[in-house]
Amino acid sequence: MVQTWTRPPNRAAGIEKIRGHPKREKAMRIRLFTQVLVGLFVGIGIAIPATAQEANLAGDAAETRAVQPRVMDRVVDAVDDSRRVSLTGNVHPMARAELDMGRVDSNKLLERVVMVLKRSPEQEAALAAFNERQYDPTSPDFHHWLNAEEFGKLYGPSDADIAAVTNWLQNYGLQIYEVGKGRVYVQFTGTVGNIERAFHVE
Repeated sequence: MVQTWTRPPNRAAGIEKIRGHPKREKAMRIRLFTQVLVGLFVGIGIAIPATAQEANLAGDAAETRAVQPRVMDRVVDAVDDSRRVSLTGNVHPMARAELDMGRVDSNKLLERVVMVLKRSPEQEAALAAFNERQYDPTSPDFHHWLNAEEFGKLYGPSDADIAAVTNWLQNYGLQIYEVGKGRVYVQFTGTVGNIERAFHVE
C-alpha cells in the first residue's frame, strides 16, 4: 500500500506564485496583514483584563492599608512646670550614694541627651494588633513592613506633640539635636544647669 503525503500550503510560496498578478498579490497581503492584526488584538485583549485585575487587587490592598486612625494630640494645654510627676525606674544602677562625687559644674555641656517618648495605651494596642496582622497570610497587612517614617506617623506622637516637646526644651536653652525618624526619642544638647532647671533634677 502506498501512502501519499501532501505538503501543507506555504503562504510564502503562494505569494511567489501570484507575483505578476497585482490584484491577487494585494489581496493576499491584505489577508495576511489582517490575520496578524487580529492575533495582536486578541493578545492585547487577554493581557488587559489580567493587568487590570492585578492592579485592582493591589489597589484594594493599598486602600486597606491607607485607612489608618489619626494620631490624637496628647499635649492639649500649655505646659505648666508647677504640675510635675516623678517617674520611677529611671535611675541608673551606678547612681548610688556611695559613688556620689558631688555636684557637676553647671556650665558643663551635656551632648546628645536622649529623651524617650512613650506611646499611648491606644497606640500600644494598635501596634500589637498590627504586628499580629503582619504574620497573618489572610490579612492585607501580611508582610507589610514599615520604614521608620511610616512607623512614627502611625505609632509615634503627633506633629503637634513633637512641636510642644521640642519647644519646651528650647525654652530652657536646650538645643534639639535630632527627633528620631520613628518618633521614639528626642536628642538634645545643653548645659548641666539648663537641664537641671528643665527637669528639676540635680
